[in-house]
Amino acid sequence: MKKLRAERLLSVIRTASSMPILVATAEGEYIVKLRGAGQGLRALVAEVVVAELAEQVGLRVPSRAVIEAHLTHDDPEIAELLAKSRGDNLGFVYLEGASVPATVEPELASRIVVFDTLVMNVDRRAKNPNLLVHNKDIYLIDHGAVLLFEHTVHDSLNERVLFDHVLTRFATDIPRQSARMRMMLDRPQIARAVGAVPSGWLTDEERRAMVDLIAARVAAWPEWSARIGIGQVSEGGREAQRIRGTAELLGEAIDLAARGGLRDVRVEHVRLRPGRRASSPHFHTRSEELVYVLHGAPTLVLDGEARPLRPGDYVGFPAGVARTHYVVNHTENDVEYLVVATLPGGDETKY
Repeated sequence: MKKLRAERLLSVIRTASSMPILVATAEGEYIVKLRGAGQGLRALVAEVVVAELAEQVGLRVPSRAVIEAHLTHDDPEIAELLAKSRGDNLGFVYLEGASVPATVEPELASRIVVFDTLVMNVDRRAKNPNLLVHNKDIYLIDHGAVLLFEHTVHDSLNERVLFDHVLTRFATDIPRQSARMRMMLDRPQIARAVGAVPSGWLTDEERRAMVDLIAARVAAWPEWSARIGIGQVSEGGREAQRIRGTAELLGEAIDLAARGGLRDVRVEHVRLRPGRRASSPHFHTRSEELVYVLHGAPTLVLDGEARPLRPGDYVGFPAGVARTHYVVNHTENDVEYLVVATLPGGDETKY
């Protein structure tokens, strides 16, 4: 993160429990979370790590900077807080004119609910959603009281997240978003998020422990998510999906577009182990798909007719054309291919 200096105190946000401040810097205005408030540096560390993880799974958080602050105030309470916070604090760029969203589309709402359940964020409720709309994009804010894996009873807190969450009523795509998100958070990604915490805020030992803690949480995803009903479509491996209600293992897929922060297209890297298929026979009402073979010799089954494919082959599936298709691996070697698809609203998958 870049480092800026607070040149002027503009206001104190007294409605928030940690009393963040709005400051002017050489690069604009920032909301600053103070190291002398509440849980101190622990809250700032959680803010950084969760913001980094959120961005890795395609969610938006205001951009961040380390803010050096040496400020004073006439109010004795504020003056004491500022004195305790001299030095480096955490700032988020001020989103001028931002408002609370009235609705959130189902895919994004589901992704936010799943993410909040993963990091155990219980502070996105109707009275205080901690969501902002700015230039038509939705941003997540306020993550100081999260990553509570070692301090709470997991089941009860997970259930509380889902029960209280302001977006639960919009979140109709939770199982699929759970499966997609789990693929995106491997150990290197987690280490990268923890590595973004500024020097001096964590010891090397604390950094390693935090990576271990979050990685263990992700590794236990099938167990805790199944108990609360969000993980039914994923189990094992990188993402060994199952057809619901059967024991059939499907392909492993990583959504490269989501990992890269893209919203309007799906680009999945799919791996099919020998004997597996990628899906049930299906077609889409509004989404267009293209399959491009990278490695191996998969078979495309189109309306029940088998068509062998080789590396470099590609095939497109226009939206609304009622021809069912799926890819299967009848060989003894792994198959890898890309799936590129549009993500229009109102799309239905017909089986």
